[in-house]
Amino acid sequence: MEVGYGEEDAKKRDIAVRRTMRGIKQVLTERYYSWRDAEEIAKSDPEINLSGDGPLFTPADLQDDVVIGDDAQSESEAARA
Repeated sequence: MEVGYGEEDAKKRDIAVRRTMRGIKQVLTERYYSWRDAEEIAKSDPEINLSGDGPLFTPADLQDDVVIGDDAQSESEAARA
């Protein structure tokens, strides 16, 4: 019967735990920097309100921003005219 409580098994588990902890730390660090970058971008976005007063996100009129299919050609031709 191999129970797996020997010194060799303890070393293997220690290595596995340290490797896992290193991976977790790396992911948390990446998420932290991504969050900080997103926060900086949000500060300059007029649709996002970080003041804590009112709604956090107020979308702009999407009709002005979205161009689909053949409408893209007609709008660009209209802009040239």
